[in-house]
Amino acid sequence: MRIPMSALLALTLASLPAQAQRIGPDQDVEFNITTSKAYDTCMEASGGRDFDMAGCSMAETRRWDARLNAAYSKLRNLLPKNDFAALQAFQRLWMSDRDATCRDDGRSGTSGSLAAAGCVLRMTAVRTAELEMRAAAAEERRRD
Repeated sequence: MRIPMSALLALTLASLPAQAQRIGPDQDVEFNITTSKAYDTCMEASGGRDFDMAGCSMAETRRWDARLNAAYSKLRNLLPKNDFAALQAFQRLWMSDRDATCRDDGRSGTSGSLAAAGCVLRMTAVRTAELEMRAAAAEERRRD
């Protein structure tokens, strides 16, 4: 059965298009998350094969993870020591939650690997956007 690439992308990245993040007591912020051109090209070239699509998702996750680490490092330099310690503790909890939530139990074959890889990608991209927004807000406060 051949599934249209647009349906595969929608399935893999179901929660990516827009998220809302509360960053202040009365402030909701919407952000859009888009995948890289390399990811889109990889998914097109995958031919709908689960194993190949999972590889595309893992490569895209590495790109998002690099951005996440950059935002985290920026926050380390911007936040007061106590605030960063709280962020660090939360980040460790988030990583454990992401890993547990996205765990492939090995019972679903290659489709389970694809679902797990897509889950890690979604959660990492959303967390990256959250940290990038927090870093931008901290930079703005520092300038004021």
